[in-house]
Amino acid sequence: MKKIAITLGAALFTLLGVQAQNNTDVKKETVTKKIVTTDDYKKTVKVVEEIDKEIDILDVPENGKEELSPNKISKKMDEVNVLTDETVVDTKKQMMDANAKSKTEARLKKELEMSKQMQANKEQMKKAKYEASQKLLELERLERKAVLTKKIGQSADEAKMQSPEVQQARKEYEAALEKANKAELGMKKM
Repeated sequence: MKKIAITLGAALFTLLGVQAQNNTDVKKETVTKKIVTTDDYKKTVKVVEEIDKEIDILDVPENGKEELSPNKISKKMDEVNVLTDETVVDTKKQMMDANAKSKTEARLKKELEMSKQMQANKEQMKKAKYEASQKLLELERLERKAVLTKKIGQSADEAKMQSPEVQQARKEYEAALEKANKAELGMKKM
């Protein structure tokens, strides 16, 4: 029995000594980052854990020689874990920007309407001045005609005053001139 125990012990030590020896060394570096991303109305906060592992394995094979040549195996492993991911929407800022935008749009619309109205008034004033100048030309033409067709012994002013065409043209000219003046006053009020 004693011999069997010694034989088993010797066999056990021999088998354990023949197997290769491994030595593992793990270097682990962990970096935790807080990443904040901001858009116009959103704020995103992420907490990220980056793990860099470097595993060195020293393998010494058992080949029965006294001089052992170890094999060194290095492995690098990178790992990224997202711990938290939160998104916050700034509704107050959204509302303020929407209000500011609507006010700006209303102001621009009002300015556009005012500009269109001013342009229409300018056109109306130009048209009224043009009509007044045309009426003045017509009045001068009719006055010259009245002077040319005056009766003997009648002065030029009397001929102008007595001609019904000249009187009608003078009324039309005065009305057109008054209309042009009103249009010009309307432009100055704006």
